[in-house]
Amino acid sequence: GASIQTIDDLWYILQSKNIWKGTTKNFTKQRLFIWLSIVISPLYDSNNNIREYIIIATDISDISIGREHLKKSFDKLKLLDIKKNDFLNIASHELRTPMTAIQGYIAMILEGDAGEINPEVHLYLTQVYVSSKRLIDLINDMLDISKLESGKEVFEIIETDIVRLIAD
Repeated sequence: GASIQTIDDLWYILQSKNIWKGTTKNFTKQRLFIWLSIVISPLYDSNNNIREYIIIATDISDISIGREHLKKSFDKLKLLDIKKNDFLNIASHELRTPMTAIQGYIAMILEGDAGEINPEVHLYLTQVYVSSKRLIDLINDMLDISKLESGKEVFEIIETDIVRLIAD
C-alpha cells in the first residue's frame, strides 16, 4: 500500500482511482489498542465515476503483537549470541594458557629434563600429555567456532589421511 502522511494524501490516492492498502493502530470502544489491516477501494457508477468507497478492516492485532514479540525475542537472542561468543573467547584464552604450560612441563619431564623417570611414571605422564593435547585442541576448536561465527576465519583445505583421522 502507498504510504500516507495526511488525510489529504489518502484522499489523493483514492481520487486517482487507486486502491489503498495499509495498517493502522486504533482504539476499540473499550479504549484498547488494536491493529487493523485496511483496504479502501472505490466503487464506480456506469459512467466510470467514483460513486462510493468500500472499506474492509480486518483485526490483525494477534499477528502484529506476535510480530513485535518475535522481534523482541530475536533481538534478545542476538544479544545472547554476542555474550556467548564473548564468553567462549575469554574462556578459551584463559584455559589455553595454563593448559599449554602444563603440556610444556609434561613434555620436559618426558624428555628427561627433570631427570630419569621410571617406565610406569613415563606411561602415566604420556597419557596426561596426550589428554592435555586433546584438551588444547578442543579449546582451539572453540576459538575456531567463534572465529567462524564472527566471519574472521578463513578455511584452509588440505589433504588428510582419513584412516589416521578416524583412528585418532
